[in-house]
Amino acid sequence: MKFDLHCHTKEGSPDAKIPVKDYIMYLIDMGYDGMLITDHNSYKGYDYYKKHVQSWKLKRPFVVLCGIEYDTLDGGHMLVIMPDHVKSRVLENRGMTTEDLVTYVHALGGIVGPAHPYGNGFFAYMNTKAAKKAYRLGKPFDEFDFIETFNSCTHPACNAKAALLAKRYHKPMFAGTDAHRKGVLGTAFTIFPYHIASNDELILAIKNHVRTSVTTEPLPGAFVKQPWPVRDMLIWAYFFYNKLGALFHIRARRKHLKSSK
Repeated sequence: MKFDLHCHTKEGSPDAKIPVKDYIMYLIDMGYDGMLITDHNSYKGYDYYKKHVQSWKLKRPFVVLCGIEYDTLDGGHMLVIMPDHVKSRVLENRGMTTEDLVTYVHALGGIVGPAHPYGNGFFAYMNTKAAKKAYRLGKPFDEFDFIETFNSCTHPACNAKAALLAKRYHKPMFAGTDAHRKGVLGTAFTIFPYHIASNDELILAIKNHVRTSVTTEPLPGAFVKQPWPVRDMLIWAYFFYNKLGALFHIRARRKHLKSSK
């Protein structure tokens, strides 16, 4: 089955422009069998899909899985997939440390891995304090279940280094477009050797170290290099946005964590 495992929707991510219905229609036309919605600290895109999908006339069956791209306090962006029966509102409040996030996700049977680990600035795990600490302890990727090795919005050299990481630490590979706009659609894919129809089946496949086939070379429409002043401004804007957001969500995180025990 052919999936895009990193998707942002207009309904769930404030910086995304593609409505989830249009996203699905585009991917069906491009020969995909499914997608993983990974909105920023939000399940709104997936919730919208569940509420309206029965009224949509799709050309053929298409699998939509529920994930999230979580902003950690110290480790950049993490892709998280929880079991089908778990709807964790804690994950809609960014700011947990990488260690706390991994512990929480695994306690509930989910899986987690770094998105674009060699990407720009504080978005990327390999540029963060959490990675430096893990390397000092001699267990840089022990806690992760997979690694995103191809991201259409990340420089090809960075994707190549991520692929080497996955091979070195024997981690399943994810590939996704990280699409926020239509132009990037269809430029990355992950192929599973058997049918995946639910979060539970995806989690089981990853835990069993399924051998996935993933994009390895940039396709037309993929990575567009940003001018360095724009890139650096976005990196630092994210840094302050994330730190302030983590502080702002402390009470909400504690409340949800307490109610989930």
